[in-house]
Amino acid sequence: METSELKIGSFIEYSGEMRKVCLLSDTFVKFKIEPKVIRGYTYQSSPPLHISNFNPVPLTEKILLNFGFKHRENPDGYDEYFIDKFTIEVLYLSDTTSFIYYTYDGDVEIEYSHQLQNLYQAIHFKELEYNGK
Repeated sequence: METSELKIGSFIEYSGEMRKVCLLSDTFVKFKIEPKVIRGYTYQSSPPLHISNFNPVPLTEKILLNFGFKHRENPDGYDEYFIDKFTIEVLYLSDTTSFIYYTYDGDVEIEYSHQLQNLYQAIHFKELEYNGK
């Protein structure tokens, strides 16, 4: 994962937990933390950490639901998740699950939550709201 793939608000994994990016540079990332006071100053973000300390968050059905997607079965029997007019189809392959966004020009496989966030914002010009922990 490169910082160029991320934006403010992207979700990434740090120490086994999902974190929301609040500051980016070419190689460093800061994420939101619970506010804490140290020597009279309130800190609301982590210290800058190198991008190599982070991992992308694999997209799951639970994450889709936490982003506000609703589940339905399409007429062909496939699972779909949708929000507004944005639909992701789920393909179950042997031991993996793939999330596909279909366009007129081709298919886009979405592996990670930040890819979903970027694609949704590029199409709808608004952020997905995350309602989970």
